[in-house]
Amino acid sequence: MEKYLKAITIVFFIIGLFGVVTGTIVLLYFKTSLLAGSWLADFITEKGIIEAEAVRKLIIYVPMLLASVGLYFKQKWGRIIALLWSVLNIADFPIGTVFGIIALWVLLKKETRKIFNIDESKFI
Repeated sequence: MEKYLKAITIVFFIIGLFGVVTGTIVLLYFKTSLLAGSWLADFITEKGIIEAEAVRKLIIYVPMLLASVGLYFKQKWGRIIALLWSVLNIADFPIGTVFGIIALWVLLKKETRKIFNIDESKFI
């Protein structure tokens, strides 16, 4: 199970880093007013769609990046963030669904709970 946990940690890190970097680049490249503070009016303009997508990427992928760090250092909070992200990512069909199910399978196994020193009487 240790192999699978390492693989999930690496995938979480790569996808999270890619999402954070692309979201930040989009916000900086378009010199968005989102960074200036008056962003509500720009959501109506044509580049508002791009801003919304960049913000969505940051909201989704920053916790994923944090989860990968927590999983790497075998922290309980990292496992919890990874579990939450996996459940939410099941709705992202088809790749997110597959990855979310696999991540849940690995993170909920008894062997993984032992790695994180989780009491067996608890579900999560």
